[in-house]
Amino acid sequence: MRWVWAASVLAVCGLGCGGRAIDKILGEGSGQAGAPEGGTTGGPTGGTEGGTTGGTTGAAGGGAAAGAAGLAGHPGLGGHPNGCCFSPSPMGGVSGASGASGARGTGGAGGVGTGPTACSSLTLGTAMRLAPPAAGQAYLRCASLGPEQAWDVTPSPSGDRLAARTAAGTVRLISTATWTEVAQLASPVGELDALAFSPDGTTLATVSSEIGQVTLWRAQDGAYLASYDGPPGSTISNNGASLAFSPDGHRLATSLGIVIDLSTGAKTSWLTGASDTTVLSANAQDLGDDRGGIPLIRFSAGDAKLFVVTTYQIGNSPTSLRLELRDPTTGTQALLFEMYARALLGYAISQDGRYIARAGTTEASLSNDPFGPGLFVIDATTGAKVAGDPASTATPLAFSQDGSRLYTLNAGAIDLVGTIDLHPIATFAWPSGTAFVGLSPAGDLVGATSGTTVYFDPTAGAVVRTLPFPLTTARWTADGRFGVGGGDPAALFHFWSDASGTPLCGPAAGTGSAPSIASLGTTPPASTGTGNTSTTSVDGSVTVTETYILHGHLSNFYDDRLTATASGALLRQFGAYGSSYLPQPFVALSVPSGDRAYTPVATPLEPPGPDVAVWCR
Repeated sequence: MRWVWAASVLAVCGLGCGGRAIDKILGEGSGQAGAPEGGTTGGPTGGTEGGTTGGTTGAAGGGAAAGAAGLAGHPGLGGHPNGCCFSPSPMGGVSGASGASGARGTGGAGGVGTGPTACSSLTLGTAMRLAPPAAGQAYLRCASLGPEQAWDVTPSPSGDRLAARTAAGTVRLISTATWTEVAQLASPVGELDALAFSPDGTTLATVSSEIGQVTLWRAQDGAYLASYDGPPGSTISNNGASLAFSPDGHRLATSLGIVIDLSTGAKTSWLTGASDTTVLSANAQDLGDDRGGIPLIRFSAGDAKLFVVTTYQIGNSPTSLRLELRDPTTGTQALLFEMYARALLGYAISQDGRYIARAGTTEASLSNDPFGPGLFVIDATTGAKVAGDPASTATPLAFSQDGSRLYTLNAGAIDLVGTIDLHPIATFAWPSGTAFVGLSPAGDLVGATSGTTVYFDPTAGAVVRTLPFPLTTARWTADGRFGVGGGDPAALFHFWSDASGTPLCGPAAGTGSAPSIASLGTTPPASTGTGNTSTTSVDGSVTVTETYILHGHLSNFYDDRLTATASGALLRQFGAYGSSYLPQPFVALSVPSGDRAYTPVATPLEPPGPDVAVWCR
């Protein structure tokens, strides 16, 4: 298995490109015939090429291994008249010369497909497709340096696409039919912190917490669709982000505190029920220290409530965790748990969103919720107790597929109990040293141990199958045919057929490291205590200042600001980082003009990782 790095899998913004390449991309993602203006500098036959690509996509459509009927091929669009970078955002590439009108493209016919295939290589590009930046924002994301050693991968409902959040803070959209990159998506400022596919698989949503921006992309070709602005998350205490589509795909709940009505574009705060009027602004970072992060948000049954998990820290106290139900129309809260995270044994939500299980230690008696210590099953619509055992010390793992049973781990054994009354159904030993990973679509318990991932029968505990790699996370396609997971340090991800356990793709993780920040250009002297330091680019046009912000969580926090030396105008403010990173510099300006800035891809409250983000003025 090898990576193949292409200079540009898609059109590279800012460079000239032929109409034929554009037509192929649009043909794969379009649902209509090529327009008469299809001809570009690539030639008037571009529309027809787009149609042919659509037919190929149909042939590779969602079939089983035996070859079920593929989806009809998407007829092709003609090329875009500007000859480059089909992008409605202001960040599109330099316009190419207009070409002659081309013939309307003919869509290719769908055929018998095999769906996702096994990969022999994975082709990745270096080009980035940005969400629209705020007016006047300088130093936008333009590249990455580093190995991208860790990916967090989510499959589309059919498995024809994978969306990978990379260690570089970008999202790579991958076709599993060809194992090539469809697009690399990025936030103009900050990172892409979470993603979700729409239920029908046509749309990919991403969120950038640092600037408060949710963006929709077309899953077929990675084309930009729309953006919505929300309150930025704190760059100090925001240690989690999430997105969730409603089951009908009409609404999108976000960790920015807003729900978006995708049919009207209206934004509503799920904290208050009021309309949200946030507008994206340049250098919008929230340097506050009180909001926390939201690693999980989900619609409950009937879309009536949101289940929200929030992590936060007050001063130097241990990390706290809050589980709650919110009525997004009013902001009304039903508290399920709020205490130090160590007081929570675990939680689970049923796949249909009807039930939530949560278990607390004796310390949970200090929580303000009505449940306290023990194991409880809660109605996810009303917040009322369905069943409970205050004496239980079991950890909830997962509900069965139909929600009628709950799997718990207690003293080295799996206890299977009834959801509505916790009556015992079955018990079997859970192998020592096995970490629970998830529940497969077939209902098997999945755990990782000794460098492998094992499927266990859910009633007797017998081994069903073993995957030859370790996982810490696993997700499955909506039809249950394919699984994808991460956590193997030797691979970016693993993709497999779930019925047979046959591995289909496991590209090797990147190796090495990015250059040090200090080696990339001019850096400011390290701050000490509450002092600020600054320096200028070699040509004197840009000043970089390392600024003390506040003290919290047993650490001083700083940020770096780039200003125009002559006018003092703020060009770019980078999110906060803790003193644990010092004395290494956090930003470097390219030599001599400072037209590029380099920063680590930073995680709040932790030293930054091995990858470097590049920002172009």
